Amino acid sequence: MKENGVIVSKKNDFVVIEVTRSSACGDKCDSCGSNCEKKVMKAEVKNRLNAEIGDSVEVEVADKSILKAGMIVYIMPLVFLSIGVWLGSLVGNSLENINGELIGIAMGIVFMAISLLFLKRIDISIKKNSKYQLYMSRIL
Repeated sequence: MKENGVIVSKKNDFVVIEVTRSSACGDKCDSCGSNCEKKVMKAEVKNRLNAEIGDSVEVEVADKSILKAGMIVYIMPLVFLSIGVWLGSLVGNSLENINGELIGIAMGIVFMAISLLFLKRIDISIKKNSKYQLYMSRIL
C-alpha cells in the first residue's frame, strides 16, 4: 500500500508525516456527491531519506502485512466468540434446569473479551516488528 504525505515535523532520526487517506470512491468527490470528509492520519516514520519539513514523500507498507494484520484483528474475535458459544452451549446443555443458550452467549462474550486481551499483546509485538511499519520509499 502506497500513500503520499507531507512532513510536518522532524525529531532526531524520525519525522511525522501527515497523510490524507484515500476515499473509497477514488477521490472523485465532485462527481460522487456523498459528501465524505477527507481523513488525515499522522504517522511517525524513520527518516531514511533525509527529508525535510514540508517535503512531499511516498510512504508504504507491504500489502501482505496489512492483510495479515487485518485477518488477525477481524477473524480472531469471531473465532473466540464461536468457540465460547459452542463450549458454553455444551456446558449449559449438560446441566439440568439451566438454559444452555444463555450460558453459550455469556461464555461467547467472555471468550471474545479474552481475544481482545490477546490482540492487545499481539499489537505490542507488531509495533516492534519492522515488516509491519510504514517507511518512506521516496521524496516526491
